Amino acid sequence: MTRHDEKQVSTLNHLVSSTLSGCIARLVLHPIDTVKSRLQVQITNPELLNKLKTPLLFEGASSSLQSAEINATYRSTFHAVKMILQYEGLRGFYKGLGASLIFTGPANTLYLTSYEFCKNYLSKNYFAEGKNVALTHLISGFFAESISCIFWVPHDILKERLQIQRSNQVSLSKLIKIIQQDGLLQLYKGYFITLGSFGPFSAIYFLSYEKCKNFFIQQQQHNYNNHYSILHGRDSKSFTEIKEELMEDNNNNPVILPFSTVLFCGGISAGFSSFCTLPLDVIKTRFQVQRRMQQQQSLKMATEENIMYYKNFFDAVYKISKYEGYTAFWKGLTSRVLYAAPNSALIMALFELFKDKLNF
Repeated sequence: MTRHDEKQVSTLNHLVSSTLSGCIARLVLHPIDTVKSRLQVQITNPELLNKLKTPLLFEGASSSLQSAEINATYRSTFHAVKMILQYEGLRGFYKGLGASLIFTGPANTLYLTSYEFCKNYLSKNYFAEGKNVALTHLISGFFAESISCIFWVPHDILKERLQIQRSNQVSLSKLIKIIQQDGLLQLYKGYFITLGSFGPFSAIYFLSYEKCKNFFIQQQQHNYNNHYSILHGRDSKSFTEIKEELMEDNNNNPVILPFSTVLFCGGISAGFSSFCTLPLDVIKTRFQVQRRMQQQQSLKMATEENIMYYKNFFDAVYKISKYEGYTAFWKGLTSRVLYAAPNSALIMALFELFKDKLNF
């Protein structure tokens, strides 16, 4: 077990550590996120497919890509991987990466720092002496998401609009074109729908993460205390003396969990949170791309109501369940868990690692 004195982390250390952890995780896992976005916006209902030229709600495909094979429905996560690799190459998995990296650093920094700030503030002023710990983590997680959404909202909208394109003509000009057409303020129209999806995710995630981490900390403290008691019990010390020494030692030398343990806690917590909030993520993704969908001639419906346009959250729930069935809310489950679990695991583990290793 590794134990050392708790060191003060500087603001610069915190900023650099959070930025590096977020960007590294994004570089590694962006391909899985691309597959998830593709699966969530495609249509699988046979009746709707007859009214669409393509089952995937994308824009900007070149004429060379207009084929039945390329526009075919992805049957599963692994089928999507195979199709993207076959027709778009490795580059297809990294669409939207540039837009993502621009926002990932500051967004991840705000996310982690605001969580720590809120958690410490609530613990000192409202839930002192270990009371309502679970509520503290839930509120702090939701608060962190609400603040970091300043960057996450435009990040998700730009990233996902680029990700769902099957054209290989994805470049900086595409990103600039989207911003020019919609305007910067329009990118924030999805703030509340994004917060409605990621707010509960972050609340559940941090609650689960802290619970999991605390479990391993207690286990290591228990093992250490037993070893300490056996070792110093031979010195004819009383039980009270040993207990007082242990309490002082535990306070002065907090347990530092191994990298692999933090990785496990982050992964298992994110997987659980992803499962609980997947329907909200599907609705959020549909909202973020629907404006571009409306502008495409291929998506004009031969019906009185535009079933692919959602006026609000409840309208989205109603139309998706009516026209696509409740299973549509669970599209991309495998790819979301495959992305969210290692993403959160890497971010938290690397964040703790960089904080410990960077000496500034």
